[in-house]
Amino acid sequence: MSSAVVLGLVALGTPLVQTALMGFIGYPLATRSAAAMERFHRSGFAWWVVALVAVTGAGLVLDGDRLARAAPRAVDPSVLLAAAAALVALLLCLVVEVGGARLVGGSSGARRYDEAVPTWAAQPGRQVLLLGVVALLEEAVYRGIALTWLVRDTGLPTAAGVGVVAVAFGVAHWYYGPRHVALKTVTGAVLGVAAVVGGWMVAAVVHVLLNVALVLLSASRRSAT
Repeated sequence: MSSAVVLGLVALGTPLVQTALMGFIGYPLATRSAAAMERFHRSGFAWWVVALVAVTGAGLVLDGDRLARAAPRAVDPSVLLAAAAALVALLLCLVVEVGGARLVGGSSGARRYDEAVPTWAAQPGRQVLLLGVVALLEEAVYRGIALTWLVRDTGLPTAAGVGVVAVAFGVAHWYYGPRHVALKTVTGAVLGVAAVVGGWMVAAVVHVLLNVALVLLSASRRSAT
């Protein structure tokens, strides 16, 4: 099995990387004391960031071309096309994250982020920084490495590749239940189309702006109550 195949499969299965890191590194360290075990139970988000960094780093080392700014495209898009793709994708993602969550009766995207981030990132400024980094890393892994592998190397039709990566992205957010998985799958599909049209960096910009908007929305709601 080639390194490209291994890297693509690992990117799609990043939650398994997170689980392995928690199981083989985090848990043995946590068994040293009750306080460490308590911290371990709240450390899922931190381990997710570590897993994303590990997979992104592997992508850069093994095949940096997969993270060229135009990937999965073969050539850079025009500035106008990239800007249009970013604007449309951002609006659609906001509709999905905020309106879609209310429609299915779940918590809003903003509230979900409040509940997920570590306590040290409770302040809006820190949330913006943390979730901006997470958004960039998630796009590098899913729309950069995984989607580029599927559409360039496997011969899978582009639409199918976008769908596979969207489902993998949705499943990676399983911790809030099937409704959240469904919403993230739709968001992932929108980001996938943005990546196909404008490159994965366009999807990354959209994802970062989406997370910033959700943090600001949450902070606005808290100040109004």
